[in-house]
Amino acid sequence: MATKTCCVCGRTAHGQQWWNRDKGYGLCLDCAAAWIMKHHDTAEFERSYGKAGVHWGKDNPALARLIVQISEEARKTPKPTFKNLPQLPQGIGPEFLHLLGITE
Repeated sequence: MATKTCCVCGRTAHGQQWWNRDKGYGLCLDCAAAWIMKHHDTAEFERSYGKAGVHWGKDNPALARLIVQISEEARKTPKPTFKNLPQLPQGIGPEFLHLLGITE
């Protein structure tokens, strides 16, 4: 798995190089989640940072795709809750969703 430096926070980022990023730089899962959940514009995000689980979040592709799904739901629903989310992958619990601003 290719490791890079997160272009936002400087931590380790996992994924293939995206053409729109300087060589050796990508986006870590935490910064990706923060951007997506703030802006809810997954199309713009993908143009800038690449595909979930491929160019970012490759260390946990199921979680990367879940973040995108949650953001898509948040665009439709003003305040996403545990009840209106897609099925969570094993090991992803409420503590992570609270970080994304999702409550019961």
